[in-house]
Amino acid sequence: MVVGQVGEYAVCAVLGKRGLIATPFAGNVPGFDVLVVDDKLNCLPIQVKTSSGSQWITGALTKYVVVKKDGKRLILGETLTPKYPDLIRVYVSLGKNGGADRFFVLTEREFFTAIVTYFRSWIDRTGGVRPRKPDSLHTAIKLEVLLPFENRWDLVDAQLEALRR
Repeated sequence: MVVGQVGEYAVCAVLGKRGLIATPFAGNVPGFDVLVVDDKLNCLPIQVKTSSGSQWITGALTKYVVVKKDGKRLILGETLTPKYPDLIRVYVSLGKNGGADRFFVLTEREFFTAIVTYFRSWIDRTGGVRPRKPDSLHTAIKLEVLLPFENRWDLVDAQLEALRR
């Protein structure tokens, strides 16, 4: 199964059911995966991340927060400002064995805050040292961190409405 492609089409299906035109792009378009168009031809890019499990790999922590090291100890500074703070991200958790997919809809700014808050609390519990790989800056976000953003499709509607003004 091509997980990413399945997630993009699932997002397009939900948006279509909401009366919007949505199309994924074959290949890698820098910055977004799906383009949504309303009945006034207002366009909105959406970034889609898909997982068949309960977490999403998010890359190096340094993409989201200032990180300093004191030996093996990580010290997290201020949260970075995203390049596109209002870009909508949809995290898709694919349903197991044909079960229902779950969608978590948030802005890039909200994502940065969520991932840094989650990682900061996790690293605080470990005294600043990653237990298994102290030198790693790898991050992932778990489904439970994204729960407050489940099915926030109104965010898409609000951003399209703002474009109409």
